[in-house]
Amino acid sequence: MSDFSSEWLEAREVWDHAARATAPTDAALAFARSRAGHARPFRVVDLGAGSGSNHRYLVPRIAAWIDGPQVWRLVDGDASLMSEALGRSSGDTSVTFEGVGADLAHADLPQIIGDADLVTCSALLDLVSESWVQGLIEAAQASGAAILTTLNWDGVFAWEDETDLDREITRHFTADQRSDKGFGPALGPTAPETIGRITTTHRIGGIVEGDSPWQALDASHKGFDILVGFWAGPAIAAGVPGASRRMEVRKASSSPLHVGHRDHFIPPPN
Repeated sequence: MSDFSSEWLEAREVWDHAARATAPTDAALAFARSRAGHARPFRVVDLGAGSGSNHRYLVPRIAAWIDGPQVWRLVDGDASLMSEALGRSSGDTSVTFEGVGADLAHADLPQIIGDADLVTCSALLDLVSESWVQGLIEAAQASGAAILTTLNWDGVFAWEDETDLDREITRHFTADQRSDKGFGPALGPTAPETIGRITTTHRIGGIVEGDSPWQALDASHKGFDILVGFWAGPAIAAGVPGASRRMEVRKASSSPLHVGHRDHFIPPPN
């Protein structure tokens, strides 16, 4: 999988938390309430946990919906980010955290999911292959766990004053997003529709979806220059005329940028 700096993850955390779709998260919280009150804690597995943005968003929201402890298993292959995630974990004594170092491309998903109630991941499924997503959904269904997957790119990367060069750069960026990130050919912008197709094939009902776009980003947002570098990098590497200069112009741009994502809640079998 591609490596992401702590600086980038910190910047996008603000955008991600503001962008999350309400309906899928609310469905996950209602599910948590339905599982609460049993003899054991509500158990969550966070795949590709990174520096911990996902649990920082969800822990207090779950706590507001259930009367009981939470146990989180944070799974990531980057030891430095894992250490940061655990170091920034909730101070709530009713929430406990376990860090699991694992290469998700080769991980035993049924074993990692174990007896979890909820499997969650953010900005992950557009980086993996269709077969990996299918394996995740099948493993969660077999174990009786729900899935909340958020911030999966839907292919929209649009400048308000877009030019032909911008569109050419985006074409190269999109192609790069479909390249192998360690899991086989990545889903990139097809992740949301692939999730829908797999759940339909498996006849999983009760899916809750919602858009979670980054809206009106510009040079005033911390980390915007990193995002623009990601966007322009493949075109620069391919030698697209003017791409490098366009990157520098866009890094200082006040033109709003819209990046589309989609969130999904997938319930367990009835």
